[in-house]
Amino acid sequence: MKRSVSLLCAVSIAAGTVVACTPKPVSADPTVDSIVQAMESGEAFGEFFDRSAEVDDVFTSTYEGLQAEGIDVEVHDIEQNDSRATANYTITWDLPRDRELTYDTSMVLTKANDEWTGRWQPIMVHPSLGANQHLELRSIPAERASVVSSDGVELMRPGLQYRVIADMRDVEGVPAFAGRIAAAINDAGGNAPEASDLASEMSEVDGNYSVGLFNEEIGKRLQARFADDPQVRINEEPALVVRDQGFARDLMSRVSNLVSDDVDGVNGWSVAVVNDEGAAFSNVVEHAPDPSPAVRVSIDYDVQRAAEEAVNLRADSQTMMVAIRPSSGEILAVAQTEAADRDGDVA
Repeated sequence: MKRSVSLLCAVSIAAGTVVACTPKPVSADPTVDSIVQAMESGEAFGEFFDRSAEVDDVFTSTYEGLQAEGIDVEVHDIEQNDSRATANYTITWDLPRDRELTYDTSMVLTKANDEWTGRWQPIMVHPSLGANQHLELRSIPAERASVVSSDGVELMRPGLQYRVIADMRDVEGVPAFAGRIAAAINDAGGNAPEASDLASEMSEVDGNYSVGLFNEEIGKRLQARFADDPQVRINEEPALVVRDQGFARDLMSRVSNLVSDDVDGVNGWSVAVVNDEGAAFSNVVEHAPDPSPAVRVSIDYDVQRAAEEAVNLRADSQTMMVAIRPSSGEILAVAQTEAADRDGDVA
């Protein structure tokens, strides 16, 4: 009996010794911490992964594509067994204009020779990413508003204007260059400045010189005319386009200047999955734009037309007319003859 007890104690002590000498598993936590710290600081962290160059390339492309101002990574848990660990975390990107992109994802690590190494998978940057893809912030333009008359007629709509820009850096013979541009504008139906005046202003510029702005019809003709000329380019710019070119030109120009800040809506934005060439595959988040409502002005289309016709009955005189709605003081029409134009905007 005593022998049995002694043997049992010996076995128990031996078993206890074996348990005490079993090595503690190497934790993946320090490697995960190092990766997270590098991500948040914007440093390269490919050294912790099996495909270091690809890791740094995709992460850098995403950081730049999002125009990120910072990144926060919050690790929730790390699931670990003998040779594999999965870290689950939330990434929050700080984007321009106080915007954020937040989502959950994970990374996998494997252990060899007591060292943990990350297994590169694009999903560690975002769960929707595939090979050779990254994230990119994109703007969604808001539709610009129209300008309507008090009787509901669209007076101006969103469109384009065309700016003629001359590159003066390598121009030899400014007078001839200015004459060529002025002639092209006049041939296209535009109203070019005098070639001598244009040459005088151009000669003082060593860079880009803006010759003028033109409507779509003239602008497209000038685009075709200067398509192969490296010293002249035609830029397309958003503008309010008059629906009826013959309708109250000076008045519409003034209205355009007055409402230019009221027709632009608030642009939306999206974050897209794109490839190395910038082609988008899908949006991971999308915020629609907020277009501006139509801008209403007090001008009455029919009354303005009638006023123009009335003053033109006395086209040889400085004739002008202003029509006002007595109940509200709203201006319904402003018209004057070309003879009156010589003294400025008299009406």
